[in-house]
Amino acid sequence: MNILFVHRVSDRSEASLLEWMCQLGDRVTLITDPQEPRISIFEGLGAHVIPMRIRHRLDFKAMRIIRRLCREKPIDVIYSSFNAGLSTSLFAVRGLPTRVIGYRGTLGNLSRWDPASYLTHLNSRLSGIISNCPPVENFLKSLGISQKRLTTIFKGHEETWYETQQSAIAKSTLQLPENHLIVGVVANIRPLKGIDSLLVAMKPLFEEFPVTLLLVGDDREAATAKRVQELGLQNSVRLLGFREDAAQIATLFDIVCMPSTRREGVPRSVVEAMSHGKPAIVTDVGGLPYIVKDKENGLVVPPNDPDSLREALRCLLNDTNLRESYGMNSKTRFRSMFQLKNYHEQMREFFEIAPF
Repeated sequence: MNILFVHRVSDRSEASLLEWMCQLGDRVTLITDPQEPRISIFEGLGAHVIPMRIRHRLDFKAMRIIRRLCREKPIDVIYSSFNAGLSTSLFAVRGLPTRVIGYRGTLGNLSRWDPASYLTHLNSRLSGIISNCPPVENFLKSLGISQKRLTTIFKGHEETWYETQQSAIAKSTLQLPENHLIVGVVANIRPLKGIDSLLVAMKPLFEEFPVTLLLVGDDREAATAKRVQELGLQNSVRLLGFREDAAQIATLFDIVCMPSTRREGVPRSVVEAMSHGKPAIVTDVGGLPYIVKDKENGLVVPPNDPDSLREALRCLLNDTNLRESYGMNSKTRFRSMFQLKNYHEQMREFFEIAPF
């Protein structure tokens, strides 16, 4: 297979797929942001790497380069994981036999009434779309995209990726009380992440349990910090902002929480917590109930429902054995759902069979 990957910066799953295809003997070309840290690794495996930042959906310079590659190599299939790369690739292959396959990892932000959507996932020249969970695939079908052009493939992960190489972080390093249970969230903290519902849900629990809420991620416009102040929770909620060592911090969590309100796909932070054997409380949004099975490796509650969220938290905070049981099941579920070998093989198979 002669394949062109068009990425910004590859995540670990995408990078492992590219490396595997190189080792398999496929002819791999990669257009990627110059900041991609694995360029030398990809080149060492035989990939032809073109460091180039695709800046927008109609990047004419990138179109010319992609079109030339498609003609000269020639390229059988292009796989692009972001909108600007997908749109640019689709324009570049006009009149050529090269197939283009896209990726979709979230719900929403596409509409039959939005002309911009026809530059990417609603473009009739798109051969196929890989979704990261069934709700995303169903959303695409609701927009009129044919089932034969769609597939769902859970990204593959390796447990060793999330083993922290540094020494274990201590609670005291983050000024956390040693006797407190930790409820944690790792996310870009935006309204759709449901943090306000979580704060409201946990307010009474801070009086019932020795517990601290730890929020790791960018708090845009400090909206969550203001809300914490309004609710008088400064002594019970820690906002750490963006942290390079978020994966290490997450090992301190007793419960991982993702109270999203909409548009959620398969958040890496929950997958990572599962690899660590952490129980989860999530909302019934997008791919969350597919990775967290209710009453097996965590609890699933309705979105925007602080009362249900509070009862789920109370249930786990109150029961050490249940937390341990759900945690063990999380690790088992991680190992069965996110096998890297399955991801590689399913992706390559779709690259081969995706229709024109």
